[in-house]
Amino acid sequence: MSVGKAIGHVVLVTTLLPGAVLAQSSMGTVNGTITDPTGASVPGANVTLVNEGTNVQNTRQTNDAGYYVFVNVRPGRYLLSVEMSGFTRAEVSVFTVGVNETVARNLRLELGALSETTVVTGQSELIQTSTAELGNIVEQRVIQDVPLQGRNFTQLMLLSPGVNPISTAQGPQSEIGFGASEGNSGVPFSTIANASVQGQQNRSKIYYVDGIVNTSVRSGSYVALPDIDSLQEFKVQSHSDKAEFGGVTGGVINMTSKSGT
Repeated sequence: MSVGKAIGHVVLVTTLLPGAVLAQSSMGTVNGTITDPTGASVPGANVTLVNEGTNVQNTRQTNDAGYYVFVNVRPGRYLLSVEMSGFTRAEVSVFTVGVNETVARNLRLELGALSETTVVTGQSELIQTSTAELGNIVEQRVIQDVPLQGRNFTQLMLLSPGVNPISTAQGPQSEIGFGASEGNSGVPFSTIANASVQGQQNRSKIYYVDGIVNTSVRSGSYVALPDIDSLQEFKVQSHSDKAEFGGVTGGVINMTSKSGT
């Protein structure tokens, strides 16, 4: 094969497999729009996001449409505040950002002195409109308090709607999808729920730990068993509208580990 043809094949492979070089993320997003009492957008407002556990803070300015966005937000509890000359300081009560979750916080500023503070509460969303994905977050409290045989987190996946232990794949799996799978490592004889998500094959799902792939190519289960005590939370999601998960017809199990506080 000539050098020119070889280079052409490399370019073709790179073009056809863009997902191989794209990183996945367990981080979340916080966005929203800032308006005045009349409903008009407020450009140039300073929006500050503070992690309650670490006290790390980031500040953004709203654009001409009054819109702001924080990306790569580590899962945790946060406090949001907005400051703009001519308006009172607005503060959102503490809220939680989950794994790979987009949280919208829209604020209306009130006229007054910047030394005054308006605390906004009751912004829980009945319908999450920021993305079209379906998912369920298994929180740290559940991971720690629910008894697990072999300390295996996969049993908690069954708490999510659309997830069941029925085997829909070919290969050496038991009738209900429990039992060790090829390539797994971890606690000997621990129970592995190689679950099916939304009726798809058991192999049609993928595991991430802090954005790193942890999936057995042949069995569709995890490879290295994460330590329960190191997990902050994980999310079982399906029907995602995000391009980085477009190659999975089943579910995405996105885990994040604890960080210092």
